[in-house]
Amino acid sequence: MKKIFISLLIIFSFTVSGYSYFVNVTLSALGVNPAQVPGVASLHFVDFNNDGYQDIFIGPKIVYMNKGNGTFQLQTSSAIGLGFIPSGESRASLGDADNDGDIDIVIAHYYGKKCWYLKNISTDTNLMFVADTLFNAVSLNTNLGQPTFWDMDEDGKLEIFLGVVGNWPPTYAIYWSRLFKMNPGGVYEDVTNTYIPQMTWSIYRKAIRGTVACDYDNDGDMDMFNPVYGISTSENFANVLWRNLGNGLFWDFADSAGVAIDNYSQYGGLASGASWGDFNNDGLFDLAVCNIHGVANLYKNNGNGTFTNVTASSGLYTSQGEYHNSLWLDYDNDGYLDLFFNKWYNNQIALLYHNEGATNPGQFTLKTWALGFNPGSDLNYLQGWAAGDYDRDGDLDLMYDNISTNYAGRYLWRNELDSISANNKWIIIKLVGDSITCNRTAPGAQVRLRFHDNTWSGVKQVECSSADESMNMHPIHFGLGLHTSIKYIQVKWLCGRVEYWFPSQVNQWITLVEGTGSTTEVNEEISAVDNYELGQNYPNPFNPVTTIPYKISKPGNVDLRVFNILGEEIAVLINNYQPQGNYSIPFNGENIPSGVYFYRLRINNISLVKRMILLK
Repeated sequence: MKKIFISLLIIFSFTVSGYSYFVNVTLSALGVNPAQVPGVASLHFVDFNNDGYQDIFIGPKIVYMNKGNGTFQLQTSSAIGLGFIPSGESRASLGDADNDGDIDIVIAHYYGKKCWYLKNISTDTNLMFVADTLFNAVSLNTNLGQPTFWDMDEDGKLEIFLGVVGNWPPTYAIYWSRLFKMNPGGVYEDVTNTYIPQMTWSIYRKAIRGTVACDYDNDGDMDMFNPVYGISTSENFANVLWRNLGNGLFWDFADSAGVAIDNYSQYGGLASGASWGDFNNDGLFDLAVCNIHGVANLYKNNGNGTFTNVTASSGLYTSQGEYHNSLWLDYDNDGYLDLFFNKWYNNQIALLYHNEGATNPGQFTLKTWALGFNPGSDLNYLQGWAAGDYDRDGDLDLMYDNISTNYAGRYLWRNELDSISANNKWIIIKLVGDSITCNRTAPGAQVRLRFHDNTWSGVKQVECSSADESMNMHPIHFGLGLHTSIKYIQVKWLCGRVEYWFPSQVNQWITLVEGTGSTTEVNEEISAVDNYELGQNYPNPFNPVTTIPYKISKPGNVDLRVFNILGEEIAVLINNYQPQGNYSIPFNGENIPSGVYFYRLRINNISLVKRMILLK
């Protein structure tokens, strides 16, 4: 009877949905079947060449460049400077480490026992990296975990936190994780003992596979959570929450925060992966943690430095299993983060939960059998996964590594929400730091949306990794549900600056450059942005001359400037007083290269930005 009930449940799930959110496009997009896609485990959506399309990096050395037509081109690893890296399991983080405008890589080889910093030295036409050995653990004979780029001290350069796993019995050994900081000469140095004095204590010799950064206490600087893995039953398995004290020091607050030990899992947890996400839209980052000998947990951020385990009360029924990693994504654009858990070992199937916040706040519903996957094969024994909008249609696509015996491969799944329903709106926001006060990739910058009914979206941040193994795209995706407009976008840059933008429409990708927004705190007295208009340039794309139209409803000083994709000022088109009215102004791109540019209109504490494309 039980088997019959389960079968009926599966059939019912497919029937009531009537459609599939996700469709396997590995062959059509990457040109080969999943089993033939090279690489393993570490999966990342990232825009290497700043063309606005998300490319794919698969550890330890595989790059697929997005051609912009739904397909990708595999790069030869040796031709882009990555050929020397041995094949095998690895973990990576991607960001603009040296703040020069392009994406660098830090990659740790699990069994190869080495970690490399790969500096991007690409030209306009050729992708290329040059390597520096960051950490050589061969002499220690220890396996390496997740490295993470983060800006721990708001200096614009990215530090690297490296998790160190240890060595399995019979040559059992565990070591301390490492913190590296770039010196003025561009070389990374080990500064662990300077910034994290507790790391020298014997109890912090822990097996760390995952490292994930977030300003969980909203004090303006980045903290770091380490789920503790464990390779021997004699270890201290308590997770670590390195809180940034703001004075150049970090201290472990996991125990007082309530995220150190899971009493429902064997050995207190043995955690592998974790991720930060605001599941209830209260403006605080909550924490999902996966344990490999127990259950997966959701910890609600209480806003006072502590967390409450709400796994059971929120409907996340995660029975005992081998949970590997978690993934936050709003797959249906309803404005609430859904939560996926993957599992290790054959016949352990991932759990895909839908957030019912729109109709039943704080509750999740299991949707494993209702999203287009065949769970027994497609979701069997997953190791790493990442979300990103590779086709720029406004919904999040999915890539993961299946390492099961019968279905192994790297899979790319396209989200078909746009062809199913257009009811739920969206916006995708790329942040660009000014490179002086903030890093260009803006890791840790926080974004929230306020709507015209004065409700808020959840808070989201620019990520450089997730613990353990993969990374979602840097641009921040917001599902808007049924909201057809946004009152304003609030950005809290890691340097402390807060800015506001007033988008004229939804269902678009936009780029926000630090220093181009309104710094006046938004309140009810601010005039409606609809009274000011910045039109789309025409023609667009253009070569080399285009016209930019704009409308101002009140007289004031009009400032209209052009910036490149790095946030560098290209031209000042006007900066003087104008009466209200409709205007247009030409822009000549004869002396600048082809590419994506942004033009910003500022008047009366209002700032509007649009994108244009120069094609020569």
